[in-house]
Amino acid sequence: MGRKLYLAAYYLNLRFQYESGIGMDDELLHALRNVIYKMEPDPEVAASCIEETKLFREGSHSFGQRPAVVSKTTMNPAEWWIHFGGSAKNLKRIAIRILFQTVSSSGCERN
Repeated sequence: MGRKLYLAAYYLNLRFQYESGIGMDDELLHALRNVIYKMEPDPEVAASCIEETKLFREGSHSFGQRPAVVSKTTMNPAEWWIHFGGSAKNLKRIAIRILFQTVSSSGCERN
């Protein structure tokens, strides 16, 4: 999943999403869809994840709450999803897995 995983993490990183306006980038959306379909075996849940990206992109529901907006520049992106991703439960689970994978150094430490 290499490159697609990193593109999906870039899309789900709130700093880039809300400051750079990357929400409609076709390459990032394509990578995110591919990663979601690989990580989620149930096609219906995967489709729900993709539908929930709209809430994240638009900053609505729990993503638009004042604490979520204020902490988007200070919190680790995966931690931010844990605290403020409640309105997109399926996407939250995938986002946390993606964002924790891309920042983990455990593979390097073993080598």
